[in-house]
Amino acid sequence: MHPGKIKVLFFGQLAEMTGKSGMDLQDVTDTQAAIETLTRLYPRLSQTPFLLALDKEIVEGKIPFTGDHTLALLPPYAGG
Repeated sequence: MHPGKIKVLFFGQLAEMTGKSGMDLQDVTDTQAAIETLTRLYPRLSQTPFLLALDKEIVEGKIPFTGDHTLALLPPYAGG
């Protein structure tokens, strides 16, 4: 199965770091491959903690892509 298009969204300091609010990735098969691609493009991401949301759900680990998805990188936040 050929992976679909992955829309990546950056929020907060991650958007400032990349200079973008979003971008599209092609030919990535899972969340791990997406993060590897993004950290190659934006090396500072590898030094910054963030949460990953796939289609509006927080995820961890290597999740396969099965079609078109939205992947959001969420910066750390503090509640009060």
